[in-house]
Amino acid sequence: LATRQITELFQKLHTEHGKSLIFITHDMEFVQEFAQRVVVFEKGEIVFDGAIFDLFINNHVVEQFSLEMPSLYQLVHGIKQVDPTFYVSPEDCLSIESLITKIEQWKGARK
Repeated sequence: LATRQITELFQKLHTEHGKSLIFITHDMEFVQEFAQRVVVFEKGEIVFDGAIFDLFINNHVVEQFSLEMPSLYQLVHGIKQVDPTFYVSPEDCLSIESLITKIEQWKGARK
């Protein structure tokens, strides 16, 4: 509960007051849900700097730097193992609801 309240406060600071916020975390679920950009460091060096989608859609980058794949992207990669043509856009991965909509469309097209 406290984490949710704090993140809501941070979002309010960003949206209502135009403040940019920098978080240092190993919690990839938090990153996936709240960040707009991610910078990954290894041994003090930047090894990735870009959009959340670009990081997590690329399985080998996540594995290379021993990051934990967020649940939403685990689901995407699981479906891609079944059907490599399954395509998601960054907008499809903004929330579990948007991903479910995409999965339902994909399932309908497979019938």
